[in-house]
Amino acid sequence: MEEVFECPPSCFTTGGSNNIAVGFMDGIVQMANYDLTKKSFQTQWKFKTKAGVRGMQYSRDQSEIFAITSNKGISCFDVETGKRKRCIMRGHDDKPTAICLLQPTASKHQQFATGNESGEVLLPFYP
Repeated sequence: MEEVFECPPSCFTTGGSNNIAVGFMDGIVQMANYDLTKKSFQTQWKFKTKAGVRGMQYSRDQSEIFAITSNKGISCFDVETGKRKRCIMRGHDDKPTAICLLQPTASKHQQFATGNESGEVLLPFYP
């Protein structure tokens, strides 16, 4: 199956069942359902951020998606509704490059780690 987009995708992450979240260079976060047997790709929702999406990760229970953007922000979206629940402005001093989900035993209940272009790894507190 192949899907063609108007803007180049920059990242994606898959969740439970047939969900896929796609991040784009123009700042759009898009949630879709796909079915390989029917070769279908149906958009559920889109949210336009102010800067290009550089990485995404589902929360452990897959109810939220965390996205990092080139303007150094970290956003949290509700998977079902597409509404942005939280946003950390200037979550980095440099542009972020990666986001990784941490084990549930991480100290201080931190959910993820992020890295940036200058080599820093941050553990943002995001309750």
